[in-house]
Amino acid sequence: MKSILIIDDNPEYRETLQELLSVIDGEEVRVVQAQDGFDGLLKIKNEKFNVIICDNHMPKKTGLDLIEDLITTHKMPTNRFILVSGSLTKPEVELVIKLKIKTVLTKPVDFNRLLEKVKLSLTSDIP
Repeated sequence: MKSILIIDDNPEYRETLQELLSVIDGEEVRVVQAQDGFDGLLKIKNEKFNVIICDNHMPKKTGLDLIEDLITTHKMPTNRFILVSGSLTKPEVELVIKLKIKTVLTKPVDFNRLLEKVKLSLTSDIP
């Protein structure tokens, strides 16, 4: 079964995404929630996910900090991540480019576009 991790500090947003993504093209998808970057990192250490949807602005650990750690230390492929943010500073944009994060969506998220990006990511195998 394909799996998605949603990392966001807004519980209502996580619930909405879980409902939207639990069945894609008639197939069940395992959707796991994490409330912040630290919680997300714990879940990633215990389970592999096809897609990780991560908010950037969260307490404790930003989404970009988490993604940078996962790419550089844990050698996770960049196509696994979808970064979501209301806004990015110039240094954050530079980090997105440096890390080669291919999918960045702005809030409020167009759910059809998010679904399209998730479907694309789900087609890649977990290494």
